[in-house]
Amino acid sequence: MLALQNNPDLKAARSDVDLAAAQRDAAAAGHWPTLKAFGGLSEYRRVQRLYPAATPGELGALSSRYREAPPPAYAADPLWKSYFEDLADIVGIVRERVRAKAYRLAQRSCGQICMTFGRMHRTNGLVALTDLLFSLRMEVKHTQDMVNAGNVAGARAEVLRIGALREAVSKRLGQPSTAALGELAKPLSDAYEQWVRTVDAGNAKETKTSFGVFMQAFPKLYGATF
Repeated sequence: MLALQNNPDLKAARSDVDLAAAQRDAAAAGHWPTLKAFGGLSEYRRVQRLYPAATPGELGALSSRYREAPPPAYAADPLWKSYFEDLADIVGIVRERVRAKAYRLAQRSCGQICMTFGRMHRTNGLVALTDLLFSLRMEVKHTQDMVNAGNVAGARAEVLRIGALREAVSKRLGQPSTAALGELAKPLSDAYEQWVRTVDAGNAKETKTSFGVFMQAFPKLYGATF
């Protein structure tokens, strides 16, 4: 039983479930993610629920309000309308996967919603801490996939590249407005540093274990930034 509890694959899988739950709970009121500068609302006040919020009605409400009238911060973006088209495509995929009871695949598609809003923010110079954390998680997971595939040299190079993103996250967390997140940030920071050390050491087994710890710590901080 203890071996099962400490299994890194199981920890990583649980972290995906926790992340989906954090997204669902943050969206308890049933709203789509709001955009930074949208009527004074924060950038990720609510994140799309896996089910049953993946409905065209919610996207329709967001689209009817903002698609033709972007806030000033986004008014010069020629890709503005395409974001709504991308979101509609993603929601369609999520709904089909939920109908097929392929919930894990649906959860992965929900992550593309965060990616779409993150791309929107980056394009317009409005990157939020939530965006940075989501990007960090994606990069760490991709690097761990490289380790799992035996590409340790590539993973080490990738860790160096991720360093700039990690510094950007640390800088945001060091601001007075995020001081309350300190207690949640430390476990994630410690887990990340341990994971980096194991990647550098080339120990695939220990890297997998430390990756599981990172993934377990992630949802708490991530959810608190909504």
